[in-house]
Amino acid sequence: MEKIILGLVFMLSVVSFGQEKEFSFTKEKGFTEYVVIDKIGQTDKELYQKALGWINETYKNPEKVILAKNDNSYIRIEGMDSNISWMKVMGMTTYYSTKYEIEFYFKDGKVKFDITSVNTYTEATKYASGGWSKRHYYSMPLDERTSDLIFKEDGTFRNNYRDIQTNVEYYNGLVKSMDIYLRGEAKSQASNW
Repeated sequence: MEKIILGLVFMLSVVSFGQEKEFSFTKEKGFTEYVVIDKIGQTDKELYQKALGWINETYKNPEKVILAKNDNSYIRIEGMDSNISWMKVMGMTTYYSTKYEIEFYFKDGKVKFDITSVNTYTEATKYASGGWSKRHYYSMPLDERTSDLIFKEDGTFRNNYRDIQTNVEYYNGLVKSMDIYLRGEAKSQASNW
């Protein structure tokens, strides 16, 4: 009996170990592939409905944000922010609008939170055409060349890529916000009365 319990604990730790709880961007691994929010005791249907509620409360125009959904199993959204991508040149900080796509997958007791696309908008100038451009390093493994382009030898971000940390913090904020909402701890706007 003791061996069975020990075996189950080991298998549970192996399964849990492979599932990240927050996003990161490291020289060794690049951007975290996805994050899993554990909600033991909640069905896929409950989690799906609560996720729709979270989207409705989090985004200004939820009907425009939701790009696709499949009842109780999948939601894809496109969000946008103007303060998470930036570059500092000669003491001036320039901010770029950022569009991101997130896919949510639902199973009993868990939600997979997967950022599938990140794009930034650059204004047109007389030197560049401008427009939306994909930030590929969010969706691919880092090879040595790309890693050396993004990171200094000491593991910190090079100047043109320092905003990656701001992006990671923003996405982790979304994960935390959703986690709180799924637990039922979100403050209702009606409570301000």
